[in-house]
Amino acid sequence: MYKRKKTYRGILYLTPALFGALLCLFGKGTAYAQEGFVEVAQNDEVILYYEPSTLAIQVENKQTGLLYSSRGQTPPQEGDLNNTWQGMMDSAVSIDVRQPNGSSKTWSISNQEVELSTSVTENGFESDITFPEGMGLHLSVALAEDGLSVSVPADSVTEKTDTGYSMQNIYLYPFLGATYGLTEDGYLFVPDGSGALIDTTRATLSTEPYEKQVYGSDIGMGTFQSRVEASMLKDVERIYVPVFGSILATGQDGVAVIVDQGAEYCHIVAYASGIRTPYNMIMPKFLIHETYQMKVSQSGASMVANQPVPNHYDISLVYRFLSGEEATYVGLAKAYQSYLVDAGVLTGKEAAGGSVPMKLEILLAEKRDELLWSTTVPMTTCEQADTIVRELYDAGIQDMDVVLRGYGKDGSTGAAPTKFQFTGKTGSKGDWKKFIQTYAALGVDVSLYADFSRGYDGMGGYSNAQKVQAIDQTLLQTFDYARFTWLTPTYAAKRLGEFAKKSLNLGVGGLAVDAYGTSLYSNWNKKDPVTRQEAVEAYRSADLGALSMALYSPAAFLFDKADAAYDIPEGSSDYYIFTDTVPFLQIVLKGYLPYYSSAWNFHADADKELLKCVDYGMYPNWYVTWEDPIELINTPSNWLYSSQYSIWKDAILSRYERINEALRGVMGCQVTNRETLSRDVVRIDYSNGTSIYVNYGDKPWEDGNVSVDREDFLVELGGAS
Repeated sequence: MYKRKKTYRGILYLTPALFGALLCLFGKGTAYAQEGFVEVAQNDEVILYYEPSTLAIQVENKQTGLLYSSRGQTPPQEGDLNNTWQGMMDSAVSIDVRQPNGSSKTWSISNQEVELSTSVTENGFESDITFPEGMGLHLSVALAEDGLSVSVPADSVTEKTDTGYSMQNIYLYPFLGATYGLTEDGYLFVPDGSGALIDTTRATLSTEPYEKQVYGSDIGMGTFQSRVEASMLKDVERIYVPVFGSILATGQDGVAVIVDQGAEYCHIVAYASGIRTPYNMIMPKFLIHETYQMKVSQSGASMVANQPVPNHYDISLVYRFLSGEEATYVGLAKAYQSYLVDAGVLTGKEAAGGSVPMKLEILLAEKRDELLWSTTVPMTTCEQADTIVRELYDAGIQDMDVVLRGYGKDGSTGAAPTKFQFTGKTGSKGDWKKFIQTYAALGVDVSLYADFSRGYDGMGGYSNAQKVQAIDQTLLQTFDYARFTWLTPTYAAKRLGEFAKKSLNLGVGGLAVDAYGTSLYSNWNKKDPVTRQEAVEAYRSADLGALSMALYSPAAFLFDKADAAYDIPEGSSDYYIFTDTVPFLQIVLKGYLPYYSSAWNFHADADKELLKCVDYGMYPNWYVTWEDPIELINTPSNWLYSSQYSIWKDAILSRYERINEALRGVMGCQVTNRETLSRDVVRIDYSNGTSIYVNYGDKPWEDGNVSVDREDFLVELGGAS
């Protein structure tokens, strides 16, 4: 039985039939996409329909005539869906509910006694939705000039604390853009790492869906895994951008979904056909309460507990419907790029013209712990750094981002966030000031490396109040180059601002800040509690004055604060469910924010890495020392096995020349298309008419007048190579 109350503009309670009649009287029309759906708004691009009894929607693309349905593009067959999935398909909103006995259920509008109070607005509709046990929310759906907006205000999410029931998660239109079986020529896009696709024409080997939290798991909520020593295992990639999508038919129709608000608490969940249901679907899942393992004894016994206070945040999704040539992952990237440009996040910081920039990170010193004390291990002196940079500059690499790392007596991983010092073993502060000013006059940017988010053992400079604690009061300590503790976002932002002021006296152009905002976590330390949303605000609050800031692997909430992105992800997590890895993130940033690959001297196949950089539009990056890295044995940088400049000098020059040849003509340009021409060959088209062909294969490739040698690239400028 359904219990639904309808209102029209907050005045009348209406049956669906009377509702449709009044819509006609008020000029909304009587067009039905399908039986029971009523037209409520339209613009030049689309028509919006909705079903008053469930708030399900259908959106008609006027250009193609395609009808996007929140119930999937194909109706299910008998037995395809159980009651839970059927409810989620039929309804605008579903919620995961934790019951008094600790078990969970998914409730939907169509399979619970839900009260709706709905009114039509100028561009759509809105509804107060009340589920059983006093849980509810307000849903607003409206057409925008370039798509559809779906939102839930934070203050509208309610629950009664005395019932034993709690709202865990909210799902909004989970089947919108879903396709059935393996018959569609399309794919799902997942923003894992650089980007990944799930081909909907292939049967998957995976038995589990993809699910990951935007901006990484909240280690403050008990997802933290401590390590006591370095691991050779590669960490899986995280989600850097809050956007996903479904291409219903390649080159015909698709939809991009942007998490406009609430990304900090959003999981992106993707199912391939055969995993739970016959549908290929990708959906947002918004976290209200999370469960965690609460320790109940000193022996380590624990129990599942519920987050005591719900996450309080606005939810907003922006849907952009794609047609024709836009209906590809490149079109999805362009839609998101346009959104960021309109919001003022991407503002054209990538230079146009000139030569390709190169990042050169120089390790000056590291510390080695002895039996009773630690010593400073010099790896590159000021004079040696001058030789390195001068030789490369004179050889033609004149657009360099030089990053000085480990300039204090405690080296790269031992420097306290409060210290600003230079060790005499590599050069005095005066020596380095002269070095920085000399190259600034030549147009070479020199930055200082800094990390205010990780407190390595022995570095000091912070108190227990600045250490992050998980909800179970566990300190977030782990091992990377050395053992460290995560520090609070408010502390990191404060120290960054202070460090920037000190750096100005040296004449540096900017700071290269590691780990800052890359890992987004809540802090349950009672001396400085911070939610994920407050953490974002803290990271964004740092004032660097006139200094620029390069960030290592930045997430989208700091794109506008970054002047360059270092160590950008070059692949996905390669899960079984993925069928392809794509440079979605690079396409979004290209032409607006300069981005650099990971260091070239750490790749097993340098030639393939160069080709990937050409393909992905990434600028080169090297991490060097003057001394042989054997000197770093028994230091936190003992992983640095191949860094000596004298060994890599010729490779730096030759490979820079190649990457400059490939990318100098597209600096400041946007990618307009990327097409796979064969298993090993791709073509990347740019906004200035340039096309670049990349052949990853071990055999030459030809097509008409275009020929690309094995493991090589070809640049076409205006039709002539």
